Amino acid sequence: MKNLDIKVKLGLLTLCALALLVALGGFSFYQAGQLNSTLTKVIADNQRLIDAVDTARSAQVSFKTQVQEWKNILRRGKDAGSPWSRRT
Repeated sequence: MKNLDIKVKLGLLTLCALALLVALGGFSFYQAGQLNSTLTKVIADNQRLIDAVDTARSAQVSFKTQVQEWKNILRRGKDAGSPWSRRT
């Protein structure tokens, strides 16, 4: 290396820096792809969780409504003016 001209040394240094830059850019693109696929999976999992919570909440509201209607029938089932009373 001591016998090489300064132009050759600068050229080799430039080529090494360029190779390192290309390798670093490739690694960055690879990592960005991995991050994107992981993020896509996490978003899909969260959407499934949100859908499950919404379904459970809807079932809870429906059950509460049914219980309230059942209580109304038990309380007012024999009242003549009640809309839940049986007409015979």
